[in-house]
Amino acid sequence: MDGWTGGRVDQWTGREALCKSLRFCMRFAFDPEPEDFDLDRDFPLGDGTADVEGEVTCPYCGEAIVIALDPGSGARQDYVEDCQVCCQPWRVHVEYGADGHATITTTPADE
Repeated sequence: MDGWTGGRVDQWTGREALCKSLRFCMRFAFDPEPEDFDLDRDFPLGDGTADVEGEVTCPYCGEAIVIALDPGSGARQDYVEDCQVCCQPWRVHVEYGADGHATITTTPADE
């Protein structure tokens, strides 16, 4: 028997065999204990509130371009992306605030 749900334990995974019962307890990979759930810690940018796109200006041609953002990659991100208009590479720096708003800065890649 499983100590935290009282259900049958699967012999290979050590978890309750969900196929035998409709009752289950949701656990997270990053939580050592089921009671150790902290929404602000586990989802620091909120749940679905972070910016997923932003408008930037190419540092080479000056064209305004909308780029996709990935809030799941962390609160601070640095990467290289090519301009969709002139194909020049630029460095993108993204910083997410506590409210999920992204501040995006682009600079020429050769600087």
